[in-house]
Amino acid sequence: MGRNADVKIGLSQFATELDGIFADFVKASDEKRQRALSAGADIMVDKLKAASPRSKNNFPNGWTKKEYRDLHAVHNTTMVAGSKDSGKKDIPLVNILEYKQGNRHYGFVRRTQQSAENEVINTIKNKLSEE
Repeated sequence: MGRNADVKIGLSQFATELDGIFADFVKASDEKRQRALSAGADIMVDKLKAASPRSKNNFPNGWTKKEYRDLHAVHNTTMVAGSKDSGKKDIPLVNILEYKQGNRHYGFVRRTQQSAENEVINTIKNKLSEE
């Protein structure tokens, strides 16, 4: 963690030095956790691209991840024009494909996520256990 274990410090500096050691640990742990989550999200993006229906909208290439601290969300950016009756201008195509009953692609995101779950979890675990 970058601190010298053989450094002699006075009792008055002990708490400050200990705080520094804990801060280094937390920072390293946080960076490792973010890398592990990113690797898991990358797998999910790849699986969703492979499972996505091919269309003129280039839907499979719309899958991306958005990284927040301790949350790496996977979403699709492809939009389609909404119906005039609904008053909607653009609708996420993934919502139509995932939730419109009677659609042959109904539930494909959920099925893809369920089938990739173990691989994503194992990847995250492996990344966390790397030195």
